Amino acid sequence: MAVHLFGAPAPVDELREIADEHGLTRIEDCAQAWLTELPGGRPVGRVGEVGCFQPPAVEHITHGNHR
Repeated sequence: MAVHLFGAPAPVDELREIADEHGLTRIEDCAQAWLTELPGGRPVGRVGEVGCFQPPAVEHITHGNHR
């Protein structure tokens, strides 16, 4: 799993080589790197088989204010 953190992209090309070598599925956690670009201008979340995005915990839809 590649984790793009604090807006900085993970080294997905290197991780892709390792995953391909061992027959592993590539997953990208892009929750903290929304709109981040990889080298060459590729957007995060488009290198692995799965790219995961989610709203931050402080967003109103995940806050749990049920009154």
